Amino acid sequence: MVKIINKHIYSTKTATFIGDYSNNLDENDEQYIYESLYLRREGGFFLYCKGGAKTMYSQKINNKRVAGEDIDMLSFDEAQEWGKSHLSTDAYDRFFNLDKETKTSKSDRQTFTVRLPEEYIRKLKIAKSKTNLKYPELFTRMIDTFMKSI
Repeated sequence: MVKIINKHIYSTKTATFIGDYSNNLDENDEQYIYESLYLRREGGFFLYCKGGAKTMYSQKINNKRVAGEDIDMLSFDEAQEWGKSHLSTDAYDRFFNLDKETKTSKSDRQTFTVRLPEEYIRKLKIAKSKTNLKYPELFTRMIDTFMKSI
């Protein structure tokens, strides 16, 4: 699914899937709920949601409630709260426990202007989302902080 919110594209096809939740009812049940958390390539979290006719995700068509789906953008704190309730410990730590030491290998790397391990790119996206800084300012602050420490 794709949705444009405040001139930003939120796409389940291009974002990083983090985890999902279902109330385990049949998809045709009026109470069915499914939610999946994503991290955008540009930073920022969103929740893809779908549900039956008697859920908060239903849509009104011709004065009748029917199953629906939507994308909702989330702040870092909102995504973290959702993660506490719905993610495994490993998935939660990978995306929200930024102080945890991580081990990466060459196969975990991808290109992001400079070549960095995937784990550090994820941390950059989360930092961007949490601080609302653009990448150049974020990199500048990180470099300044590092230079002060050496």
